[in-house]
Amino acid sequence: MKRALASVAISLLLAPAAGADPFKIKIDQTVLVKLGAAPGSIVVGNPAIASVALTKEGGLLITGKKSGETNIIVLDGKGRAIWQNEIAVRKLADMPSKGRLYPASAS
Repeated sequence: MKRALASVAISLLLAPAAGADPFKIKIDQTVLVKLGAAPGSIVVGNPAIASVALTKEGGLLITGKKSGETNIIVLDGKGRAIWQNEIAVRKLADMPSKGRLYPASAS
């Protein structure tokens, strides 16, 4: 019983929250995701939108290929999900900026 409850708790922690914002990546950009456990299998919902490569240390290198949304699931050697997330790939112009640049005032 304790094992079943632990499995449910881990699954809830790994599952993305309903309605949560997807993980955002720019087209032709790569991000590194460090995993807490060794991956066994990686599933990409739509490989035309994002690709995934493994690092020697077992991290994920996720590259945005074209605009769209997909998901990625990483399973351990026993088939249990150790990481999963929705992925949104966008053009740089479609990504929110962190600040604005204003021209210097002519004084």
